[in-house]
Amino acid sequence: MTNRVDILLYVALSEEADSVLEVLGDQFEARELKDANLTAFFGRIHAQTLGRDFNVAMVPAGKMGNTHSAGTVSFLIKEFKPADVVVIGIAGSLTNEMEPGDVFIPDSVNEYLANSATHGEEGGWNFQISGNHFLTSRRLLNRFQF
Repeated sequence: MTNRVDILLYVALSEEADSVLEVLGDQFEARELKDANLTAFFGRIHAQTLGRDFNVAMVPAGKMGNTHSAGTVSFLIKEFKPADVVVIGIAGSLTNEMEPGDVFIPDSVNEYLANSATHGEEGGWNFQISGNHFLTSRRLLNRFQF
């Protein structure tokens, strides 16, 4: 199979990855990545509405954490140059209303902790968040809708 990836699925924990693989089906093949200590699962998903197949790589990262996910996803983006990146399994702490299997796709993501700092003096501290703001691809939102 080619290394061309349309959709990269990043899954933080292996037990979540097992559930994702059940949904994707047994046509996904495991392959160890040459330049990383990771196994990726490659396959295709047919989009009936669009009348085409998408090459998908699902990567179970094996653990949670901002630093681990940032490094892993950065490597995967460089390696596969995917059109879209989908993160599965790490939004559970957003609200008590989220249930297993729920799909949450924000319009944007604000990386509020990167480069954040407090400013001020005793009695007047302010928390200044990072300005890193990422919009979700309209194409990706449309694909998930249909």
